[in-house]
Amino acid sequence: MIKIRKGENPGRTAGSPGGYEMKITARKFLILLFAVVFVSVTFVSVGMSATDSVNDNPGIKTVTFGVTCYDVGKAALDGLAGIKKVTRGWKDFMEVNTVWYDPSVIGIKEMEDALRKADTYQKTFGGK
Repeated sequence: MIKIRKGENPGRTAGSPGGYEMKITARKFLILLFAVVFVSVTFVSVGMSATDSVNDNPGIKTVTFGVTCYDVGKAALDGLAGIKKVTRGWKDFMEVNTVWYDPSVIGIKEMEDALRKADTYQKTFGGK
């Protein structure tokens, strides 16, 4: 248990007005820590599906790849013909790259091959 009592607050000088007592048990601390991490991951995941002009094109599809390093995956996919956008994020505790692509120009197999060549491919979560 962490306790800070009046006069023991390291942020206040002796004789300063005010003071407080704060008790935090290890259990409460872990619950608070979990809540902060959960909210952070939720907001990062929501950011991955942000809408933009790429989503407005009905011919554009998306696919998500599980990778060992999303920066390496993004570098491997950026610039390939038919790739419109590549984002980095997390899914199921795994680094991922979500790709918006034109299926008339490039297929999922070609993207998987590019990620394998970069030695970062793990799995394909599916396309739509």
